[in-house]
Amino acid sequence: MYLKRHLFHEKHHHHLSFYVRIIYEHHDKIKLQLRGVRLMQNHICGAGLSDRPGEPCPCCGTPGLPVNVITVSSLVIDEILPRITGDSYHLCTSPECPVAYFDGSSNVVEEKDLKVPVWFKKHTGPVPVCYCRGVTDREILAHIEKGCCSSLSDIQRHTGANTGKECLTRNPAGR
Repeated sequence: MYLKRHLFHEKHHHHLSFYVRIIYEHHDKIKLQLRGVRLMQNHICGAGLSDRPGEPCPCCGTPGLPVNVITVSSLVIDEILPRITGDSYHLCTSPECPVAYFDGSSNVVEEKDLKVPVWFKKHTGPVPVCYCRGVTDREILAHIEKGCCSSLSDIQRHTGANTGKECLTRNPAGR
C-alpha cells in the first residue's frame, strides 16, 4: 500500500502546469513523480481557447492545436526551414504520432526535424517543463530531492521555470 502526499496540487499558471507527488514505499524508499501538463488535448498549453476544433493530423487524425508560423519557423532545423511556407500550422497532439506540425496541405514536420523535443510526445530522455529557461523534469526533481523546493514558487526561484517570456519561439505549442 502507498501513502501519497501531494507537495503541491495541480497549479495552472500561464505556461506551466504540473504537480509533484511523493510516494512512500515501505517507509524507507521514496519515489518522486513529476507529471507534465495533462496529455489530453484540451489541457495542452492553450488548447481549448477556441470553440472550434483544430484540423486533423494527416498521419493519425487527431485534432491539432493551431500554432503561429513564427513558432514553427523558430523550432524546425535549418534544413526544413525552406519547407515552412504556409501561414496556418497545427501541432499534432497525439503522444504516439511522429508528426509535430502540419499545415492545411500535405506539408508535415516530424518531431525529429525540430530543435527541441515536444514535451508530451513519447521520449526516454529528460522532458522539458519550461522551454524558455531550459528546465526539465529531472532538474525539478533534483531540487525536490535535495529538499530546497516544496512549492511552485520555490521551483520558480531555484530553476527559473515559468518565468520566461519566449514561449512563442521556444515552446512547441507557442504558448
